[in-house]
Amino acid sequence: MERRDVLKAGALGVAAATVGPGCATVPHVDGGMPEAGGASDGPSGAEFVAALDRQLGYVGHARFVDEFVAAAHRGPRSPEAQRVVVDHDAAFRRMLRTLLITQGFRDLSVEAQLEPEVQARMANHMDEVDGTVFEVADRLAALDPAQHARVQSALRDQPDLAMQIGEAIDAHAAAAGMSRGRRAQLRTMMMQTAFRLKHEGPGTLIDQYTQKVTRLREDGAPSALALAMSERIGRQAFWAYQKRVAQAPGASPVQPPGRPTAAAPAPVVTAPPPGHRGMKIGGVMMGVGVVVAGASALILSGGGPFGFVVGITVGAVLFGIGLIVLIISAIIAAVDG
Repeated sequence: MERRDVLKAGALGVAAATVGPGCATVPHVDGGMPEAGGASDGPSGAEFVAALDRQLGYVGHARFVDEFVAAAHRGPRSPEAQRVVVDHDAAFRRMLRTLLITQGFRDLSVEAQLEPEVQARMANHMDEVDGTVFEVADRLAALDPAQHARVQSALRDQPDLAMQIGEAIDAHAAAAGMSRGRRAQLRTMMMQTAFRLKHEGPGTLIDQYTQKVTRLREDGAPSALALAMSERIGRQAFWAYQKRVAQAPGASPVQPPGRPTAAAPAPVVTAPPPGHRGMKIGGVMMGVGVVVAGASALILSGGGPFGFVVGITVGAVLFGIGLIVLIISAIIAAVDG
């Protein structure tokens, strides 16, 4: 069987296995993230934290890339091919974890995002999010022109390959509990990215986005994005947070905005502590970020009116490229082995 046939068989086989009755390695999460809309404004902070615990637990036991490779190449694997599969599976799990953490948070209302339990949970994950974003950028930047060409050839030789990969990833995202709205965005992003990888030079596309990550990484705390977010989120988030602080035991009352005797000041944005530099940038590239209001750092969503911001687009496209490249290159490694 030629390599192009092996790739096609692998994608079709995995899609059938994951879209069919049940998923071999990731059973559907019972009680996944509640959907926004309807009579509710979306999940509460407590629901988000509980659902996230279940989702991440299931993802931790999954072997996504191994499924693709097993369906594409049923013979024995060389030690090098097995190393690639294990490595890419671990990276895939980290990427899906980051998607679940950040996109689940973005599904929350501003009020739920500001709940102390949610803020604490997201703060604990921000280093992980940051590290995963930069890991994906570094992996893609390390690919050479020959690897670019082989990924592009696989996509061109098998027109259905990108769709099958997208469907299988969507099935895994559904099994892990990602919301329908975020899954729809993921599918769209995957197809647009695959189209560009197929019809443009993959090296050009990869360089375009890895260089953006490098620039954002170098810009650090003075990034205009933090200022733009604080201005747009502005008074609603700042005063909602101050209200929570005022209601804490022993707190001094805070005058609410709108009183005629005093106008509510705009939030004061200062540079975060040095340890938060990378954390803020990595989170922002996935659609969330740190806004420092006064002395308190708020983790807030960059969704809704912030969808145009370049950092969010960088994270989405970067992960789209990474997911496709991880799967195709692992299958190629197994076939070559």
